[in-house]
Amino acid sequence: MSPIFHGPVLSKTGPCLELLGTIAVPVVSKEFVPCEHFIQGRYDDVIIGEIGKSFSKWFLDSKNVEERKGETLLHYSRNCRPVTDYSIIEDLQKKGKVEISLAEIFVLMMIQCKGCPGVLNNNGSHNIFYSKDVRGILRIVFVFWMDSSWFVYSRPLWLFFHQPSDSRIFTRCTLSI
Repeated sequence: MSPIFHGPVLSKTGPCLELLGTIAVPVVSKEFVPCEHFIQGRYDDVIIGEIGKSFSKWFLDSKNVEERKGETLLHYSRNCRPVTDYSIIEDLQKKGKVEISLAEIFVLMMIQCKGCPGVLNNNGSHNIFYSKDVRGILRIVFVFWMDSSWFVYSRPLWLFFHQPSDSRIFTRCTLSI
C-alpha cells in the first residue's frame, strides 16, 4: 500500500536540480554485505561516527547482500530551491532509475575516507541517496561529515522533509536532469 503524501506544494513544475558532475563508482567486490561495512568505528579507512537506529533496522540485516555487476555512473546535483524528498523522487522516477545501492554509497565514503574534498559534501551538509531497504521499500539515506567522521542516517519517504539547497543529491547517470 502506498502512503498518502500531504504537505505544501513547493513547485508546480517539480524540483530544480542543478547538475554538478558525474562520478564513476568502481566495483570493490562482487558481493557487498552492508552490515559488515556500515559499522560504527573504522572499516577500510572509513570512520563512521554514528549510525542511526532507523538505518540499522532497515538496512543492516545479515541476510542483506548486494550483488555488484560493474562500474556505475552517478550524477550528483544540488537543488536550486527548497524541495521535499518526495517531489525529488517523484520527478526522478519519471526519468529513470533513482535507486542507489549501499555499496555505491560506501565506495564514495571510501574515496573521501578522511573527509577530504570530493563529490560528497564534507562540510556538515547532507549527501542524499535513495535506497531500498531489506524489505524493498525505498528510503532516504543521508550521509554527512562532521567531527572527523561520517554519520549515516535514514528516514522513511513519507516524512515531509524539505532538503536545503546545499544538500547533494545522487542519482543514476541514465537520468537526464
